[in-house]
Amino acid sequence: MENYIAYLGGITLIIISFMILWERRQFKKNGIEVYATVIRTEMKGGIRGTLYFSVLQYNIAGADFETRYNIGSSRPKYSDGETVRIYAHKEDSKKILMPDDKMRIIIAVSLLIGGVSMFIIA
Repeated sequence: MENYIAYLGGITLIIISFMILWERRQFKKNGIEVYATVIRTEMKGGIRGTLYFSVLQYNIAGADFETRYNIGSSRPKYSDGETVRIYAHKEDSKKILMPDDKMRIIIAVSLLIGGVSMFIIA
């Protein structure tokens, strides 16, 4: 029974990692490329320390949007007023991807390694 749980856990982590990479690919392929301005950086404290989140403002087809990028970093990545390239989701323009942010790739690769390890060890 223990082996099945490890197999299932490994497969689940592998699937999640591919889903993260697929979502990133789809954003770059089908998203709307725009330039956004960092209007502020929000801090959120937690068990592992403080995370910094960029709040971005951008315009798509005459409509203004403001959204907080959902992946934080251990130090502010951008300065207020800095212009950055983003991809916005076609149906929901508040969902964005910052193409120079490699954290999603790091998360996906970590999950993939963990999933393959669990699968092999089981």
